[in-house]
Amino acid sequence: MSFFERIGNGNRKEKIYLTERIAGGGAADIFKIKTFSDEVAKIYKSNQDLQLYEKKVRMMIDFNPSLPDFVDPLSKKIYPLAAWPRALIIKRGFKGFTMPKINLNESTTMQRLLQSSMRRHHGLNQALWYRIAVARNLCALISTLNKMHYYIIDLKPLNLQVYKKNGNIVLLDCDGISMMNKSQGFAGTQVTPDYTAPENFGEKAANFDEIKCQRQERFALAVIIFQLLNNGLHPFAFLVKNRKYAGGVLENIKNRRYVYDRNKHKWGSPNPQSIHESFTDELRDLFDSAFMSIDRPSPHDWFVELDKFVATKNKSRFKCKNNPNHFNFGKGCGECTKYHSNQIQLNKINPPLLQNADTLIFLLIKNRTPSFLFTLVTVFIGFLLLIGIN
Repeated sequence: MSFFERIGNGNRKEKIYLTERIAGGGAADIFKIKTFSDEVAKIYKSNQDLQLYEKKVRMMIDFNPSLPDFVDPLSKKIYPLAAWPRALIIKRGFKGFTMPKINLNESTTMQRLLQSSMRRHHGLNQALWYRIAVARNLCALISTLNKMHYYIIDLKPLNLQVYKKNGNIVLLDCDGISMMNKSQGFAGTQVTPDYTAPENFGEKAANFDEIKCQRQERFALAVIIFQLLNNGLHPFAFLVKNRKYAGGVLENIKNRRYVYDRNKHKWGSPNPQSIHESFTDELRDLFDSAFMSIDRPSPHDWFVELDKFVATKNKSRFKCKNNPNHFNFGKGCGECTKYHSNQIQLNKINPPLLQNADTLIFLLIKNRTPSFLFTLVTVFIGFLLLIGIN
């Protein structure tokens, strides 16, 4: 058991004892706190850059975005929406901070929600409506942070937790957020290539100004929404028409090769598994703006459109008559349309196989050909020999 000092609001100092290590990564470890059951401690491993971390954490405590906890209307259980720093942890200098305790058993990474096979494997909600609600909730959370000039430039599904029961988002790695307050700014240090805006390739994240942070976050947000609505399909993955365009997702992002708009493109065509054509015109316009220009939709723009499907009292009009997990945005069920379209294409490529009565073996039996009789006798003799050996 390790002793530290906790400095909270009003510089109030309290002794705390760290017990079990429950998680950790390359930069820090997470520990339980004996005297604060609703908090955990994040302790940095290295002394390098501790002064910078301390300044940023102090600023995060002083300028807390006041994200409201979600309170379950039935159980009255409280669900924190962010592991936002609450207090400094000191031991002969700054060592880390305390943050709300997140019940990871009640949440899952957003990455597991993207594809049906992963959802099935982990026993997660398969309904598209649920993922629309998750996307809506993510937009609401980011919009609140943006009001404080905070940006999640390394936004990606692997960094986001989702409460399984209610679909609310949990931010875990809050100290990686870019804070662009006018008085003093703290940039994030990294972005993930698959979620990096084309204009930011080759740029150091630590050098992003507020405009670049905003554009970067909005691009990543649009990619995530596309994946949530389209069963994990990346908006820059498509069927290649020419080998010179077969460079993969990163090359497609860099060169702005986006094919899910309403035009035909020389480099490729949409993946046949995509249901983007079933989206509303407004949704498609938002995606086109996000991926074909730098004037990208804000989190609030996305929220307004997605909330139409989540907040409505008449959810039955969006239901698919064939499958409750499907969703009808208004142009018919995208999953059912995709299934029927794929079946038609398969029939064109692979015509129906011969019926059993017309297969070769049945033809041989029917016609009693010499080759059939010889084969039958040979098999029978081999069978007798096998029995005799055993």
